[in-house]
Amino acid sequence: MRALVVVVVSSWVVLCGCSSSRVQVLPSLTPVDATRPFFVYKAVKGTACGDNAIGGAMDDLYRVAGDAHGFVSATIEQQLCGDRCVTITARPITYGCTAAEPKKLDVYPMHVVPGPTECAAAVDTCTPDCTRYGAALAGGEFETKAFRERCVTRCRAADAAFMTCARAATAAADVRRCDALP
Repeated sequence: MRALVVVVVSSWVVLCGCSSSRVQVLPSLTPVDATRPFFVYKAVKGTACGDNAIGGAMDDLYRVAGDAHGFVSATIEQQLCGDRCVTITARPITYGCTAAEPKKLDVYPMHVVPGPTECAAAVDTCTPDCTRYGAALAGGEFETKAFRERCVTRCRAADAAFMTCARAATAAADVRRCDALP
């Protein structure tokens, strides 16, 4: 009788153990710029099986024609044994003021997530302001450099009260007064 119970239990584990799967729900697969107008469309699926099933399912999902800029409301279903298939279901989004529903293609194009609509050069306002601030000290090179570097550190930390004082400094006494600010 004991052997029969072991056979039945082990058969049940073999039959039922491989039907297990894991489901994950994600708000989005790509970042969404909520400041721009966008449309959300019906869900599309990407499916793949094998060793690199998640990557294959992502590639399959990205076979969306048109101007799909990203995916939201994603569900990832993974089989934990057997063929180890993965299905990713997500809703494509497009930016703009005109709806253009994306459709799946039969080819695998390279999916490129768009960058910003325009690029702005980073401007460092701290270094010029703090160089002038350190020069107003009219001290030695070592002391001037130390005051300038402390100024740059406080400027990059967005210390507004200090920077207002530093920009108005014209003499050594002004520099020392600004440096003493909490």
